Amino acid sequence: MLTLLSNKEFDQRLVKTDIWKGEKWIYPIWTGTLVAFTKKNEKVDKFIEYIDPVTYIRYVFEAGDAKGEKNVVLAINHGFTLDGKPTFTYNQDGKDTVLVQIAKEAKVDIIPNFPTIKMFASNWFLTENKFGIPVGRRVSSNISLRKIQDIHHLVRNDGDFVGLLVRNHFSDGTRTVTAFNHPSCRLGALAYKPEGVMQ
Repeated sequence: MLTLLSNKEFDQRLVKTDIWKGEKWIYPIWTGTLVAFTKKNEKVDKFIEYIDPVTYIRYVFEAGDAKGEKNVVLAINHGFTLDGKPTFTYNQDGKDTVLVQIAKEAKVDIIPNFPTIKMFASNWFLTENKFGIPVGRRVSSNISLRKIQDIHHLVRNDGDFVGLLVRNHFSDGTRTVTAFNHPSCRLGALAYKPEGVMQ
């Protein structure tokens, strides 16, 4: 069983070291960090749904305790529970619906203050600690401030979204966290074999 590298783990390759320079060919790349959110200032309902604009497949994520919240992002990293179950799975439900299901033993985090921004504006933010997701108020895009490792650029879908975060390297650096690539995009991936997982 293999675990996809999380968004936070990609900081080790893209921000804290130059590992990415030896693996440029795999970028842009899916991370193992799954997120779900609604459009800005809209309350979360029982389910968050996203339709892939290419395949028209609908991805459905149960919001749980986030119901009624505004401007939050739900997040969970790919991995395995102690008894070897994946933390989340994609399960076909009919011809054009996929249910994104979370293992009972796994926990989805509800992260407040997810930025409500225009997709391609100058959107630099501090990141929260667990997932490395940009949150809070916009910070200066001054190039000297970008040397602070916890400042990242965010590109997010304007509407509802369910999917994996994507990382890349661009001319303005390696700190862009992207939350808008549809699941049918053909991107790279990196995975490792976790220790202590039942085979």
